[in-house]
Amino acid sequence: MADFATKYFRVGTTGVPVTGRNFSDAVQHTEVPIQESLILYNDSEISDLAVNCFKKLMQFMGEIQPENKTTQADCLNHILLLGQEKEILRDEIYCQVIKQSTNNSIRSSCTFGWRMLNLITGFFPCSDILHPYVMHHLQEISQDNDHPYQEMAAVCMDNLQRSMIFGGRRNIPSQVEMEAVLTGKTSQRMIIQLPGGAEFPVKIRSFSVVVDVVTELCGNMGIVEFAEVKEFSILAKRLQGNC
Repeated sequence: MADFATKYFRVGTTGVPVTGRNFSDAVQHTEVPIQESLILYNDSEISDLAVNCFKKLMQFMGEIQPENKTTQADCLNHILLLGQEKEILRDEIYCQVIKQSTNNSIRSSCTFGWRMLNLITGFFPCSDILHPYVMHHLQEISQDNDHPYQEMAAVCMDNLQRSMIFGGRRNIPSQVEMEAVLTGKTSQRMIIQLPGGAEFPVKIRSFSVVVDVVTELCGNMGIVEFAEVKEFSILAKRLQGNC
């Protein structure tokens, strides 16, 4: 990430010294809000949105007090919507979350930072330019047996790969899902009814796609060839008044 910062971050205004350029510090946790976007943008409005996003992130992570009775869920919702609506800011959001979850000495804050990273990697992809840097960052952590977020890093890698392929998730979490995510719960069991009345339980995660479920279902029937798997599908029936 320091290599990416060297090429694309501002100098002097975001904690990076004008001389010496210690960009490794620029991609590590800070206790104070940034005053300008990490990435250099020519549009001042975009930079202002980035600064506000960083404040929302710090509020979400419990690092600064929320404003105007803003809840943790409000901060999460704000950042996810910003990333979905402002594609130009997606790399900035990725960099901000990685920065605040790197060498963060406060365990609770760092945990929320990783939960945020888990969500943004699933909701929207980063650019092709940033992608290899993020993947390298996550891969190093996922291979470090002593890192407390080793498993989470592997999940984020999987989420990001899915987002790059499928474009990310379209809908912001419901209030129920939001509350579950904030407590670290990211999956639920779903029952698929097979012909003849048999039931097949599957675990659905926040960013599962139909092909995942079909592949798992076919695997349990001994069908592993992709050409055969493609012949199967799932019919979803929405009942009146039910989700």
